[in-house]
Amino acid sequence: TNRPTRDGSCIRDYIHVTDLIAAHVKVFHSLSNPPAVYNVGTGKGVTVKEFVDACKKVTGVDIKVTEQRHARPGDYPEMWAVPEKISRETGWAARYIDIEEGLKHAWTWRKAHPKGY
Repeated sequence: TNRPTRDGSCIRDYIHVTDLIAAHVKVFHSLSNPPAVYNVGTGKGVTVKEFVDACKKVTGVDIKVTEQRHARPGDYPEMWAVPEKISRETGWAARYIDIEEGLKHAWTWRKAHPKGY
């Protein structure tokens, strides 16, 4: 990969589904008129390679990855949320900031619910 990041892959903000749900609940309970707009995320950028490596470590599965050699037009090399406003106005903050911790929680749930529910 050829992106100007620490390992050449895109940096993104991976949020755990329970954190996203908690953010929606917090906003719902503090609705305003007009409604506010919030950035929801961990506030921490993780590279795609770091995410894949964490997935491999947590699951024990050798995930096969096909790397894209060139960036797609318009694809930002680094992009993550800055959740300061939602934190300040509602008190919400992501619980699973560490990518491995969040993946362990999700993987444990998935193994306990093989049908997805």
